[in-house]
Amino acid sequence: MNRAFFDTEDFIIRDGVLLKYDGVEEEVIIPPVVSVIGEEAFKERGFPKTIIIPEGVHTIESYAFYFCDVKKIVLPNSLKTIGERAFAFCRRLEKADLPGNVSELGPDVFLGCNSLECFCVQPENKTFFVKNGCLFRKEQGDVILLRCPSAVQRSFIVPEDTTVIADYAFYDCGGLSELSIPDSVKTLGPSSLYGLSRTCEVRLPKSFSVCETDTFQNRKIRQAREPKRNRSGFGFGVKVFTTAEEILEYDRQYKQNHLIQGAIKIKTENGIKSVTGCDKDIKGIVNVPAGVLYIEAFAFAYRTEITEVILPEGLRSIGESAFEGCASLRKIRIPDSVTDIGHNAFSGCRRLEEVAALNMLDPYPQSIYSSVDSFCPNGQ
Repeated sequence: MNRAFFDTEDFIIRDGVLLKYDGVEEEVIIPPVVSVIGEEAFKERGFPKTIIIPEGVHTIESYAFYFCDVKKIVLPNSLKTIGERAFAFCRRLEKADLPGNVSELGPDVFLGCNSLECFCVQPENKTFFVKNGCLFRKEQGDVILLRCPSAVQRSFIVPEDTTVIADYAFYDCGGLSELSIPDSVKTLGPSSLYGLSRTCEVRLPKSFSVCETDTFQNRKIRQAREPKRNRSGFGFGVKVFTTAEEILEYDRQYKQNHLIQGAIKIKTENGIKSVTGCDKDIKGIVNVPAGVLYIEAFAFAYRTEITEVILPEGLRSIGESAFEGCASLRKIRIPDSVTDIGHNAFSGCRRLEEVAALNMLDPYPQSIYSSVDSFCPNGQ
């Protein structure tokens, strides 16, 4: 068998890199000539349900299994590197078992795997470990909480020795009603608490050495924190509420700077309006109001009943994954004022039939969307 080129009806392999799988088998054993699972090789595949990766594979590249319906993946001991979002939104994946030689995980590898009940890490692994069901990484003296599985429900206490909580660590933990973060945590990354429900009480330590500016900007976290009013004495970010007057003033400023227009949440900061999110039950045609300059990352993500989006003239930017997973979205018109569209802005919009872009971004980046049947540049 020629290692340089291997092509069947199901696999396209070049120089040991599996470029694409296009079969319909429920169980797939990847050929032994493969050493790398290429970028997007299994992206959005409805099949297979079980994938067995052979010994000799050392790398799984970014987005390799993105939105794949796989339930079980067997990883080899030879595996060393898993790229960014390699298994993101594999919504049927039930278990993640990291071999002992894996030393590098890209960002958000298991983001959106909401059927994932547990993580397992082989005991000989020197970089990653599991504690209280969650996946951790040891790095230069820090203990980093990477991901909590969806099985974590109701009350959860972050282990005492944790020093960093990574981005989207609780993305799939919408069932939590109470989250306690110990004083050992010194760093919260951007969006580290994204995904918690509005009714979740988040108890934070009194201070942090690093608190990224957008850590608490997500509407769910802000609304989750407000009802309990800090009775335990914990502070919110670098702010500590000690009196009822301080809380009332915070509420006044929040209502002044954040407008709820229909089902859309709009933030105003220094005169600049941004869409930060929307209600879970938003549906039909969404008309983003005039004056909005930015659609923030994940603002409309996984709102599966949105069918059409109308964006205003003057809009400048559409954030990463802003409309990701909007399964019923069929049409969107992008004004000529938009100069930046984030990665995967429309990924997973499987019914998207038309993207009309007015005088912008030529050629149009393939990475921002998928499954688009008709792309109409210049509004045609």
